[in-house]
Amino acid sequence: MTTYLIYIIKWAIALSALYSLYGLFLRKETFHGFNRAVYNPQNEMFAFF
Repeated sequence: MTTYLIYIIKWAIALSALYSLYGLFLRKETFHGFNRAVYNPQNEMFAFF
């Protein structure tokens, strides 16, 4: 059970970090293709943690 809780905490931290990066750098960007090109590789990198 504690392993599951640790996983949830790590997942929440990674999600918060990604959303913060998106908010800082890409929120006002109107080029949706650029947003996908930058944001999707970040998701793939954190998916392995």
